[in-house]
Amino acid sequence: MEEYADGPEISVDSVVYRGEVIPLCIARKEVGFAPYFEETGHVVDPADPLWQDATLGEAVERTHAALGFSDGVTHTEVKLTRQGPKVIEVNARIGGGLIPYLNLLGGGADLGLAAAAVACGHRPPVEVEPRRQVAAIRFYYPPHDDSRIAEIAFDRAPLPAAIVRHGPLAQPGEVKSPPPQGLMDGRVAYAIALGATADECRAALDAASRALRVDTS
Repeated sequence: MEEYADGPEISVDSVVYRGEVIPLCIARKEVGFAPYFEETGHVVDPADPLWQDATLGEAVERTHAALGFSDGVTHTEVKLTRQGPKVIEVNARIGGGLIPYLNLLGGGADLGLAAAAVACGHRPPVEVEPRRQVAAIRFYYPPHDDSRIAEIAFDRAPLPAAIVRHGPLAQPGEVKSPPPQGLMDGRVAYAIALGATADECRAALDAASRALRVDTS
């Protein structure tokens, strides 16, 4: 029996040096294909009010202390429930889904360099740009189960300027399915947006979704 934790899910990427937990990135997960909670994207906002949430910070620190994790990097996944933040899992690695790249793209600290510094026994660099932006990613899926990919392309004209990177995640001839049959392995394309607000980024990613063409045979 496992407790169901209701509420939005986030991740906190931290570097830990000699027992000191230093959060470097908070990402809000976007999920879809209910009730399967498939991760369809992430939003990294340097002005997210969660940075000021002392309860969240304490939960992350106490979890690392309980695990006895003293040096390295971690990716902690947390549900923001009505009873407060509940830790779902802690991974001894930087986040997936290009979360570290989003953090760097928006002017945040380089999680890769921080991990390397700690591995070499040095205090990690945590410098950030003075003017930061919101960065977000979204993953796209095929229209139906067992879609044999013929071509994947974004129509360039409709893409807004906020879309800074996009591309396919599948090759012609591959067979892909949306959740629940296909999960992360069902993704066929992605787009990354950079903007002043999370809403601006989400609107740009919506436009990229409309511009995406997935031809199946």
